[in-house]
Amino acid sequence: MLHSRILQPLVFNCFQTFRFKYRFTLSSITLCSIHLPVFFTTTSNPLHKQKDGLPTGCKWMSDFGPSFHISGDNVEVLCQPSEFYERLKELARKAKERVTIASLYIGTGILEEKLVSSLQTALTNTGCEVKIQVLLDVTRGSRGVKNSRMLLLPLIQDFPGQVQVSLYHSPALRGWIKKMLPERWNEVISLTHLKIYLFDNTLLMPDDTLSLHPNWSVHPEKGDPCQFSQEAYQRLSKFLCNKSYSLVTNTSSHFATNYESDTVVYPLLQMYPLGVYQDECVTERLLVTVPSGSIIKLASGYFNLTEKYEEIILQSSPAEFDLLVASPKVNGFYGAKGISGAIPDAYTYIAKKFYERVRHEHQERRIRLHEYEQENWTFHVKGLWVYYPGESLPSVTLIGSPNFGYRSVYRDLEAQVAIITRNENLRKQLHKEQQNLYQYTSLVDQQTFEKPDRQIPLWVKIVTKFIKTYF
Repeated sequence: MLHSRILQPLVFNCFQTFRFKYRFTLSSITLCSIHLPVFFTTTSNPLHKQKDGLPTGCKWMSDFGPSFHISGDNVEVLCQPSEFYERLKELARKAKERVTIASLYIGTGILEEKLVSSLQTALTNTGCEVKIQVLLDVTRGSRGVKNSRMLLLPLIQDFPGQVQVSLYHSPALRGWIKKMLPERWNEVISLTHLKIYLFDNTLLMPDDTLSLHPNWSVHPEKGDPCQFSQEAYQRLSKFLCNKSYSLVTNTSSHFATNYESDTVVYPLLQMYPLGVYQDECVTERLLVTVPSGSIIKLASGYFNLTEKYEEIILQSSPAEFDLLVASPKVNGFYGAKGISGAIPDAYTYIAKKFYERVRHEHQERRIRLHEYEQENWTFHVKGLWVYYPGESLPSVTLIGSPNFGYRSVYRDLEAQVAIITRNENLRKQLHKEQQNLYQYTSLVDQQTFEKPDRQIPLWVKIVTKFIKTYF
């Protein structure tokens, strides 16, 4: 039975977007999101859940939704953003049957143009066989004169019937709110934050996005928002109630024994407006059920822990924590014009208040805050790694789009995966990934917030208290 907290009666009108594409015939998966890209390739044989395939303390995850059982030897961690980008282009160019891209938006620079060119190559080389579906957020994907929609328009015009571009519109953005809010500001209400990329039988999952499907009966803006959410809820609940899948290369549903299956992947969804709290429930339970003496590395590009997560870390979890946050200079809004330029100050203020509470409760030795700073880089990392007591390699990791903050939990639609593994090679790759991120960090202390560039204007402090849940 599905955990009672995951699916609750719908009481919210706003809905974000959902995009989770899969088939039972997947031959390879690439999950890229929370931290750096991870590339999964399954074997050609059906995969079976081992009796001892999971660390004892994590078997409860099977109660929260479906699982995919794979061999950790077929997982590759991509260590640089450039590797992920090149893999995207390669897979797009070589696609033979299908491409599905779900994202908040697609940029309009030279790199994005080359990615679209790779899609055009696939369409040209395969004749009428390959089908491309792109799902973007309507507000972010339409911002400005040169935007995602304009970038993709030539594909639609040149390959009608093969390319479908869908734009998700949140039911919460309607009426006087929509008329009042200009571009950029209308994105504050609610966004799809999913990022998933499917090329034939290879799935890449970095950060996430949906729209009005042809057989969807309720319009997101003009229709009844509660009815819209109910219909979405019904579709999602069917997915969440399925318990286990084997990644096979045929349509057989028979689960054959394969004792190389040492890694389990759990897809996790967080859609609070729909009453879907799956990711939140799993994350909370993971934080409190790890053995005493465990070390949890948690990274958030936009550090703004929910009250519940903060309470668990400070009061309930037996683990030690190394929390990785962005310094103001690597915040994505650093140097922005207008009010947006104050956003790094707001995150600095939130981090300062958290650190002060850590000190007040004498938790400095157990909970450590680190700041990432690397010249000419922005920090958008999201991730969690669990090291069990006495072990130098992680056994559990979360990969996906959530930032563990208020927007991720209560406003935006998010998706990530939990990976539980005993595979030594995969654990070494995940450890190297974590170390690569933390090598550009410095330990936060009281002097950090006394620096001249960390002085927060009074108005930012006041405003942050009122709009914190939008971060």
